[in-house]
Amino acid sequence: MGIGIAGLYRNRIAAEERAIGLPLTVLREALDASTGLMTRLALAQPLFNAAGSLSPLLVHAARITALRLESCDECVGIGIAYARRDGLGDAVLWCLARGQVDGLPPEAARVVRFVEAVLAASPEADALGQEIERAHGRRARLELLLAACTARLFPVVKRGLGLSTACAVPLPHAAE
Repeated sequence: MGIGIAGLYRNRIAAEERAIGLPLTVLREALDASTGLMTRLALAQPLFNAAGSLSPLLVHAARITALRLESCDECVGIGIAYARRDGLGDAVLWCLARGQVDGLPPEAARVVRFVEAVLAASPEADALGQEIERAHGRRARLELLLAACTARLFPVVKRGLGLSTACAVPLPHAAE
């Protein structure tokens, strides 16, 4: 008899945790609760990974900014691990993790300000979104918004389950 769908999910979660060096607590919780719930999360995976033609820098800028605003260091650390895997360097990651737009390339700084404004329901969000749209198109604006929105799922679920303790995940150091 095989290991079953739950075993396959456990193996995949464990492999991903090894790859990024951090626990994926929400996925383990979802699997423990129900393989059906885990399957729904797995089916939504393309939405989480959608980046279209945007550079990894811009997509990760949106995701890490949203995670930072959720005040979950563990989730920021996971976002950083994925960004690092996509080739982003520590100097950029340090700036993203702390919201230091001065150290970012201009397009990434614009994305950070846009996501911050959208998530704060700031009136400046539309003007920033229009700048992004002029530079990259309507699709890019939507993709950045989806990246920010989907990134927030796991911190919100962690908080709702009482799992959002003050995590001590090492964030990148400032470039020397």
